[in-house]
Amino acid sequence: MQKNKVITPNLDLRYLNDSSNFPVLLLGAGASKDIGMPICKDIFSREYITKLGTGLENSKTFRQYELSEIGFEELLSKKLEDNELEEFSVLLGYYEQLFLDSESWAGGAGLGESSENFFERFKYYIGIVTILDHWKKSGQNPVVISFNHDVFLECASDWRDFNYGSATNRMYSIENFIPQMPDFGDMYTLIKLHGSFNKICCDNCHAIMVSTDYNWGLRMKCMSCNEGNLSGLYIPPTKNKNYASLNDTWADACYFIERASSLWVMGYSMPSYDLSAKELLKKLPNETPLFVVDKYASDISKNYEYLNLGYKGYYSIGLRDYIYEIMKNGMSSDPFTKF
Repeated sequence: MQKNKVITPNLDLRYLNDSSNFPVLLLGAGASKDIGMPICKDIFSREYITKLGTGLENSKTFRQYELSEIGFEELLSKKLEDNELEEFSVLLGYYEQLFLDSESWAGGAGLGESSENFFERFKYYIGIVTILDHWKKSGQNPVVISFNHDVFLECASDWRDFNYGSATNRMYSIENFIPQMPDFGDMYTLIKLHGSFNKICCDNCHAIMVSTDYNWGLRMKCMSCNEGNLSGLYIPPTKNKNYASLNDTWADACYFIERASSLWVMGYSMPSYDLSAKELLKKLPNETPLFVVDKYASDISKNYEYLNLGYKGYYSIGLRDYIYEIMKNGMSSDPFTKF
C-alpha cells in the first residue's frame, strides 16, 4: 500500500470490518464542536457566548479578555506558569460557569434550543456508537480514547454498555442522583485522558465518584474513605498538563494503543506542543493502519509524519459527513430512524 494517501471523496471502508481485536477511535475537541462543546478559540468569542444565551458576555472576566490576542489555552497556561494563581482560578471558574449555564457539556440542548434542533446536531455521535456496536458484533473489542471532558458519547450510548477501563474499579455511585451509576458493559471501553465532567475525585484515597450528572459543584466527603476532599476530575485546557490523578487511565491508553488493530483519529489535529499525545501514539505497532478524518486532512498530515507506520490514510472530509457516509455505505440499517 501507499504509505501516505489522501482519500477523497471515495472512502476506503475495508478496515471498518477489520477482524483484529482492538480497533481504536481517538477523539479530539473537533468531534464535539458541532454539538456545543467550545474549542479554545470560542471561549472569549462574543458571537459564540451570546448565542449560548448564558449572559456571560456581560461578566467582568469576558469583558477583560474579549479582545485579548492570546488564546484561552495559552492564557491559562501563562497564568499558571507566572504563578498568578488567583487569576488562574478566576479564568477556570469562568470556564466552568460556561458549561453550568449552557448545559452544553451534558449532551443536552443548550438554553433556548429545541430538542429537535439538538438531535439534528447530535445524530452523528449516535452514528459513532452504531459503528462501535457493529465492530463489537463482528467479534472485535472497540476502544475509544478521548481528549474531551464532555459526556456526549455516554449520552449517545444511553449511559449503558460501556466502561471507563481499569479506573471503573475505583468508582462509586454518587448518592441522591437519579439516575446514578452508568450501566457499565462491554460494548466498548472509553478512556478519557483529560478526565470527565461527570466525575469527582478524592484527594486522599483517589477514589472516583461518578454519576450521569455534572458534579463540579459537589462538596461532600469521600464515599470510600470518608475523609478526603472532592474535586472535579478533569484537566483544564492548559498546554502543560498534570496527569497524576489519571495515571491508570493513561496506562490503559498505552495498553490499547500498543495492541491497536487500526487507529481512527477524528477531530484531533495533533498540535506540535502536545508532547504527551505524540509519545502515546509512538507506541502504535508499525503494522497498524492509521486513518485521520479531518476537513483539512491534507494540511495536518505533516503532524503525523513522525510516526513510522506502514499505512496512513487521510480522509479530507468533515467529521459529520464522514460518519454519515460510513453509515450509508457500511451499514445496512439506519441508526437515525428513531428521530
